[in-house]
Amino acid sequence: MRVLLHVLILLLLSFAFSTSTTIGSPAQDSESTTVTTVPATIQDPGNLEFSKRAWPQKLGIRSAFFARQWPAVDTVVLVPDVATWLDEITKWNMKVGRWPVLIEDDYYTHLFVRRFAPSTIIRRPSIGTLLPDDPVQLEALVRRKRITAWAGEDAASSGKTMNDLFRESKWPPPGIVATSFGDPAWPAALTLAIARGQLLRTFDTEFSDIGASVDTSNTTLLRTKVEKMFKESGWSWGKLGDQLQTFTLCRDFSVRARPLLPGSARINLQGVELNSPDPPIALTDFIGRDSELNRFAVCGWIFGDQVRCIYMAMCSVFIDRSSVALFNAYESRSGAEAYRITPAAQELKRAGFEVTSQTIERNASLQGWRRLVLGGLDSDVLFMNTSGQSARMELAGGDIGHTSDIPSLHQPLALQLIHSFSLQSPASPWTIGARWLDRGVYAYVGSCNEPFLAAFKSPLQVVKWIANYAPFLVASRQYQGPMSKPWRVVTIGDPLMLIERPGVNPVKRVVQGRPLQEGESDLRRDVLRQLRSDQGADAEVYRDLILLNQDDLAISLWERDRELAGSAEAEAILPLLFQRRQFANLVQAYRMIDEPTLNAKNLLWTSSLPRLSELNSVIDLEMLEGALREHLMSNDLDILIPHIRRLKGDQAVRPAVLAALELATTDLDQKRLRNLLAKKSSKNR
Repeated sequence: MRVLLHVLILLLLSFAFSTSTTIGSPAQDSESTTVTTVPATIQDPGNLEFSKRAWPQKLGIRSAFFARQWPAVDTVVLVPDVATWLDEITKWNMKVGRWPVLIEDDYYTHLFVRRFAPSTIIRRPSIGTLLPDDPVQLEALVRRKRITAWAGEDAASSGKTMNDLFRESKWPPPGIVATSFGDPAWPAALTLAIARGQLLRTFDTEFSDIGASVDTSNTTLLRTKVEKMFKESGWSWGKLGDQLQTFTLCRDFSVRARPLLPGSARINLQGVELNSPDPPIALTDFIGRDSELNRFAVCGWIFGDQVRCIYMAMCSVFIDRSSVALFNAYESRSGAEAYRITPAAQELKRAGFEVTSQTIERNASLQGWRRLVLGGLDSDVLFMNTSGQSARMELAGGDIGHTSDIPSLHQPLALQLIHSFSLQSPASPWTIGARWLDRGVYAYVGSCNEPFLAAFKSPLQVVKWIANYAPFLVASRQYQGPMSKPWRVVTIGDPLMLIERPGVNPVKRVVQGRPLQEGESDLRRDVLRQLRSDQGADAEVYRDLILLNQDDLAISLWERDRELAGSAEAEAILPLLFQRRQFANLVQAYRMIDEPTLNAKNLLWTSSLPRLSELNSVIDLEMLEGALREHLMSNDLDILIPHIRRLKGDQAVRPAVLAALELATTDLDQKRLRNLLAKKSSKNR
């Protein structure tokens, strides 16, 4: 591996770190900078003329070049636990290749596997051992396995560090990934450290309340702790364009910080009074700045439970992003002309991307949005312009949408959401940002507070950069002007993730490379064996057929065996009925489920919302009343109340709210339901 890297990368580095950059230096990287077109191939570093590229392009090309040194094996391995996951991922190496490894669940696995569409899906049984409970012991194990994956067991036993191996391989890491080994996000950190050739560091500082702010007294400690990691790295850092340029935080953390800002570092906009010395700003915009608050690294952030964090990292590394949707609710908003999506759509088409039919420039009403997403989004990337608060969005025509209107997805999604406060509380499921993340967004540019429109780069500006190898999160940040100061745009995900032009030097998949091992099962073979057994299709067969993208076969079996199917089978087929927009069949299957899961309720609601005006059945109305979602019960019921009045009379509203109150499990939902009850009582008076 060391020899391979030396041969392939040494020439690249002679260009990549030239100090004679003529365009796109950090000081020049503004909206007026011309984005130079990167040649169609990245296989020959000598043709790249790195000295003429802007630093974001250099960073992205390095990321793409490193990724192409690994054979991409056309296999997904599903495992039952994190110990087996660790054992599997550290089988990656540059000779054998790499492949996605997921802890199997009923939601994120479905999204990822259907979009990745591998030729082989393997289920691996548990290795039957537990990982150490002690974070120090776990870290030692993980670091040893990481070295084994990079250079073999001998290297792991030699006492060499990854820095030693990077230097032997002539590979300067592009960034640092930091995690706490007591936090569920550590597997995501390991994934990105291996897949991107980055440093892996431990970050155990206690700032774990995601919805809170790091107070002023701790921001200096936080900044210096991160800066120390870069100082002690052994690689050049200090300005954008050096060797280390990204910082990925993989752990629970506060979304905001309140540093004491000198006057020169405060946002100063004409007509806007922002005189507070410690305004709330996005932590991901604060981290990676020096003592003068100049940016030296672009920060990304991954947090959540273990299954979701692994999914987010695997999406960043393995999913192709070739289709884009754009949605603009700024019909006549003052100052929003530059944020129109038509120019961005035209630029995307010129770059070879598919701009999907889910793109809307005008008439972006609530009903238009609901109809657009009723079967999920058919896009890899979404640029969306709205206004509002953390749990409401203002659409065209004065329409108001809420958290309930964030749809179910049927494939992974990268998102730029120009909207105030969407990430104010990114772990609170009643907020817009948290809902997008829970539904499967793995890269997200949004805001934790009121940022003002100018804080966001327009879709066109971002598209011009990503179409020429600037990583998505890097392309979305401001590097010059007043909005380059510490502010409120949050960047979630892998900062080295690219949205590469489709068909340009694609990563080719290798079918062979991960053979089936003893005790493992091949899903395709298992399904064929089951179907030949004349036992009918059970829930497992439906799930596996959908994972294998055998949709027509799954639907035909459902139509044949529906009368004999039970609750488990109905729930298994539901995502496919949702994606195909077979509403009547989806409702029928939903009624067969004994205790619908949250995901089943989400599919029902996303499919039902655009059809509420056509609702004329009390039975169907009561089905939705019984499907109110945890954390969103008040939100869902508020949407239903006009239809309860229409179909059952005004006297039916109070009993519906009281019934929901009995089921509500969160203080916030109970408070909001009581407010609905008070609103109903005041109307009666």
